[in-house]
Amino acid sequence: MTPATAAAPKRVRRRRRRKHEGPPTFQFVTATDPEQFKDRATMKGVRSQAMIQYRYKLDKSKESSTRSTFQQTFPPEPSASTTSQITSRDPVPPDTTVSQLPLRFSFADFQPPDRNAEEDGSRDIYRSLLQDPYFMTLTGYRKALIAVQLDYARIQPVSDHETNDERELAFVLGIVEKLQPSSFQDTAITYDGSDPFRALPQFSSKGVSSVELIRQSTRYFVASTTLDVWVPIVMTHPYALLSTCCVTSTYVDMMNGLKTDSEKSTLIKNESIVWINRALSNQATQTTDMTIILILHLLAGELRNCDENVFRIHESGIERIIVQKGGMDKLGWNGVVAELTVSVVYDTYIFTERQPATMFQDYIPKRANPLTTSTAIPESPLYCPRSEFFTIAASPLCTEQIYNILSDMRDLTEIFLSHQNTPATTGTLSDLIDPLFDPLFFPTSSLPAPNPATVAAYETKLTAFQSRLAQHPSAHAPNHAHTHNWLYESIRLAAVIYTAALVNRIPLSAASYFPDPALTPTDTASFGTQPTDLTVSLYETMKRTDMTSCWGGLSGVFFCVSLIGAAASRTSTMTSTFLPARGNEQQVGGFGMGMASSFEHSSQPRGESDASFVSTSPPRDKGRREWARRCMVMYTTRVRTVLVFGHPVATIAAQKRLLAVMEVLGRGWCQ
Repeated sequence: MTPATAAAPKRVRRRRRRKHEGPPTFQFVTATDPEQFKDRATMKGVRSQAMIQYRYKLDKSKESSTRSTFQQTFPPEPSASTTSQITSRDPVPPDTTVSQLPLRFSFADFQPPDRNAEEDGSRDIYRSLLQDPYFMTLTGYRKALIAVQLDYARIQPVSDHETNDERELAFVLGIVEKLQPSSFQDTAITYDGSDPFRALPQFSSKGVSSVELIRQSTRYFVASTTLDVWVPIVMTHPYALLSTCCVTSTYVDMMNGLKTDSEKSTLIKNESIVWINRALSNQATQTTDMTIILILHLLAGELRNCDENVFRIHESGIERIIVQKGGMDKLGWNGVVAELTVSVVYDTYIFTERQPATMFQDYIPKRANPLTTSTAIPESPLYCPRSEFFTIAASPLCTEQIYNILSDMRDLTEIFLSHQNTPATTGTLSDLIDPLFDPLFFPTSSLPAPNPATVAAYETKLTAFQSRLAQHPSAHAPNHAHTHNWLYESIRLAAVIYTAALVNRIPLSAASYFPDPALTPTDTASFGTQPTDLTVSLYETMKRTDMTSCWGGLSGVFFCVSLIGAAASRTSTMTSTFLPARGNEQQVGGFGMGMASSFEHSSQPRGESDASFVSTSPPRDKGRREWARRCMVMYTTRVRTVLVFGHPVATIAAQKRLLAVMEVLGRGWCQ
């Protein structure tokens, strides 16, 4: 050994932290003085330990769920005798679920090759199935079930959103972990002493706890994608974070049965208005993304009140700011702010049966992911970019009747828009999905390009849709597979309203007064109360469903149903105003409402169908209808907030499609 070598210091290699096996161990905290428990390092350690415990339980539950689902979904490969029974094409029992459907196909024949491009494997599976004559004779529901079974191992949930205490606490701890008082050093923060970590900003109004409200926000409006995409944006300014509580507080008001804003909601909105006015009065902040975010949060908090004049004021202000910025493409954060802006504004126009400004109509989301059969997306009759409802079929909540109702609503939409020479969405669906759009694997519809030869052929198709829908019994009727299945009943009632509107070419708010074709006088006599109109029935049915996860794999359907219900329950005296696109109109004032001409509905709808029995006066129980509207508006707001950050394309495309339908309905009613 040379002297030089001996003198060289030894390099100390850091030991790699080994992953802990088994459940988390206890962490003991000791101190000689109670004040030491408030030490920043101690509190951080406690929060970290809580997150470790939560993640361990979450991983174990996912592992258990995946194992049991896999075992139920993938039975042993069929024997020769079993295969012969299946190939005999015996009828499949109605309401078959994924775990109940036997497989005619061998897994070995359809397993995708072992490679990184999963979508290529999925496409190979589906293309192989399309070559099988027996497969092509199956109904759409059976096709979707088989495709789902073959690809089920890779199917992910649409969203991990769910209301439970443990998840709520973990999300709040995750926010606090990233936040410290120094994060907002440029802004004075008021603490009320209720935050043990002194990290969250507080409202200046006494009695309004941001800790409580942010916990409720994570409970009702947050998924993991929200934490990944939106929370980092609102954490850049305390006002942005606090203003998210506008919609949370009003949602809690609805849950508590309040018809008007609580004192807490009023105080939160008043502070938000102060922040907005302060930003608008400063030339440096007039057109920033943060100002738009503050207005969006306030607008979301105003949705429950259903004051259409207030909607127009906020819409006009947002439009003015975006125009001054140079257009939608100038909004920051990789399109996230633009996506939220468009989705919120679309909601307000749908709720009020109007058409949005040109800048919003032309917007296409920037964030899009390629689709495969295993990609979980919020499918609905308003958004079905693949040949079948693969995500819906994979849900244990879906039955064959539910699937068929949704398929008919989707196909009715295609035929209706094609007959009216109206594109299905503003902007092609292929642009909305991704630049690698494959029309073979992801056709825009399960139907060929609709081109009705005559009006008679078109009306024949509409009659067929009506007849099939009338054959689905009400969940109130006894002794059938869906008796007291309120999720099925919610979907059926939404389909009744939607079909009545499209067949008679009248607004959704007018179609809600049509009778339910599945009910007889005997059925209604058995109810505890006489149903007033379809929207009240829809609301009272929806509230009986399990909304903890917004219907889970059917969250896109939840979004569709609540959108239809919110629009149909509009409480005007049947004089909905369909305003033309306001892209070129002048603005009045800095934050005022743009002027536009409106058209009153004529006394009779346009078209051959006789809709003269539709009531032209407000419902007898206007209060119940107004309450139903407020609640369904908040249902829509909640599920849209949950979905838009993880599925911006699906969310906005569904809204665009409904707006396209409503525009045609408005033309028919006004002319």
